[in-house]
Amino acid sequence: MYSKTLLTFLSLFLFASCADLGTESVDEVGNVKYILVEGAFYGIVADNGAHYDPINLPSEFKKDGMRVTFAASKVEGAQSTRMWGQIVKITWIKRVY
Repeated sequence: MYSKTLLTFLSLFLFASCADLGTESVDEVGNVKYILVEGAFYGIVADNGAHYDPINLPSEFKKDGMRVTFAASKVEGAQSTRMWGQIVKITWIKRVY
């Protein structure tokens, strides 16, 4: 009984996790920015002015002003109290010198 409940929960969790990632992706160049709202966080301001709020920005890229090129998947239906930019999951990122 217990294992069946656990298996059901895990199946639903995995399905919900996968459903949140949208198929729409972005490929951009921009600057990492330290944002002092809602407890402070790091976002990326693209060269075209778009704001991205990455949910998985690696710690080595959390430097205000760092220039990066990156690819990300938009996370559809995600909610944040920050309301600063498009929530994305980074799939690839590299520093630009």
